[in-house]
Amino acid sequence: IRTSRPADAWENWYRTVDLRLARALYERGGRKVSASAEVFNVFNWNNNLSYGGTQFTAAGVAVPSFGIPTGAYAARQGQVGMRMEW
Repeated sequence: IRTSRPADAWENWYRTVDLRLARALYERGGRKVSASAEVFNVFNWNNNLSYGGTQFTAAGVAVPSFGIPTGAYAARQGQVGMRMEW
């Protein structure tokens, strides 16, 4: 019994949408200051990192955790920043 989707199935792809907004705040005499905000994985999609990989034990008994996600990549994250050029 297959408990996970085939490797080429659409649902197994890593999906993310990232967003960055930046704005210049100050510019004078060759100096520039800007601010930015970034969000990674905007829609907070679950991206599985690994799956239970052993289908049977050495005795031939089925392992119930086979094909079940055991790890995930980072959820939605954000950061803010300032940049100064001279």
